[in-house]
Amino acid sequence: MRAAAKARLTLLREEPPSAQQSIVCRTFRYASVSRLLEDAIEHDTQGLDCGEQSCVNGFLQLVEQTCSDGVPVAYTGLWVDEEAPSRVDLDVLGALAAWLQPPPYKRPPPVSGVWASQLLELTRPQCWQTRSCVVLDFGCGDGEALRELGSHLHADASQLHCIEVYDLNDTAGQYVRHVLPDPKDESAYCEAAAALVAPLREASTGEGLALIFSSVTFHHLPTSRMRACVYALIAAALGPRGAFVLREWDNPGDLQIWFDLVHSWSAAFPETSLPTDPAALRLAPHTDYSSWRVYEQQANAAGLVFNESLQLAVLKEEPSQMIDTWPARNFEAIFTLGSRAPTDVASVVTR
Repeated sequence: MRAAAKARLTLLREEPPSAQQSIVCRTFRYASVSRLLEDAIEHDTQGLDCGEQSCVNGFLQLVEQTCSDGVPVAYTGLWVDEEAPSRVDLDVLGALAAWLQPPPYKRPPPVSGVWASQLLELTRPQCWQTRSCVVLDFGCGDGEALRELGSHLHADASQLHCIEVYDLNDTAGQYVRHVLPDPKDESAYCEAAAALVAPLREASTGEGLALIFSSVTFHHLPTSRMRACVYALIAAALGPRGAFVLREWDNPGDLQIWFDLVHSWSAAFPETSLPTDPAALRLAPHTDYSSWRVYEQQANAAGLVFNESLQLAVLKEEPSQMIDTWPARNFEAIFTLGSRAPTDVASVVTR
């Protein structure tokens, strides 16, 4: 199978339209993407047997042979400067997946909820003494991470809240799901977000939420107004000693295409998992990948302030350090309300 995959890549390189000018090749050969690509392959191919050479080296050699080893000319990492994705892009990704031969994809287990209890031990909201704290996952997907966190906190369903843009019929009463309109409609989305403040505060008997977290969801809010609406919802729903944890990707400005591509492609996905329509590789203009500093500034505008003491106590690193060392330029940042931020955690800070 690997020999057949190599033959497919050879044809893609030699026959028009040449793979070398495809979006995938131009992106994979871009300097700012090189380390991210290598890290992604290394992470996603753990346990795979790629023969005499490592999967990482073999994959990168195939990319170089298929796409050339030169720097892509006039590549900016922005869709506005590129043609739309084509069939060649899917063919290249498909042949590379066929060479790797990953097994059927299994989603990794959710991250342990231990971080949440560590954070609440430090912020010490009133509800923590009675184990009645209410938490919210903004962009919870199928609710798996929220359920894991709830299990660790010994919380019942009424204490676990989720916000998404689609409904599910199989939540089995394990948490409370709030559905917002599709973010393509800015006004409707913002109105619905504002309307959620009251029921969320009511769920916490007026005290406000002890913890809100969001994992790689904010880049699906494509306008600054939508971001402002969500940050305003978070600030209004948080309790006096509440904390907001933002997990996102940092985009220095030239990774728009890369981040769109990795929504549809991973070295862990078999070829059959790829979309059938090349247009699906481009999510813009319905995504907006910002830098950590932009996310921070937008949060500040809603009264949410980065809390360095909590950050270092729980996560040990600042977002700017994570960006340089973590895979995919991802980061986590802990915010509290500027006017009501807990200030009595400095003694536990460990650098």
